Amino acid sequence: NDPAFPERLSTDLNEAQALFFYTQNIYDSAAYYLERSLGNASNREETARWEYLIAQLHERSDRRDLARSFYEQAIKHTLDPVLDVYARLNAIKQDASDSAALKKNIETLTKMARKGRFTKYRDIIYYAAAQMELERNNTAAARALLLKSTVAASENLNNTQRTKSFLALGDL
Repeated sequence: NDPAFPERLSTDLNEAQALFFYTQNIYDSAAYYLERSLGNASNREETARWEYLIAQLHERSDRRDLARSFYEQAIKHTLDPVLDVYARLNAIKQDASDSAALKKNIETLTKMARKGRFTKYRDIIYYAAAQMELERNNTAAARALLLKSTVAASENLNNTQRTKSFLALGDL
């Protein structure tokens, strides 16, 4: 006779439906059902993780506006700096429709890299900006950003990112 039982059952069904559609690679439906159960996340950090997941599902469904919206919601709710950085990077990537948007996104990333709280993630940020420069066919700027990425990766002792950046430089 628990009055919350039907609500919990409904929530469990939404989460089960989301998982079912995800395993079937039907990402828009998975996002829909996960979004319906979003209010039942146990805390702020779990809400942010779910919003990030919903954004990824929308991105896979080619719904870039919705993806950007959920990445931005995840940024607002997260306390985890890693999730914050990747949510920001992915939100920026959603608006890569034209050269002007790419230029604005690159400027946003370079400003982000200068902020003290992102010091540990500068290597990743510069690498992402370099990838966007490559989309604009601006190899000189991409090369400069990749060099910054290698320096930042050395400072952060991130050998994996350093290797990726050097590999991209070698490809150029």
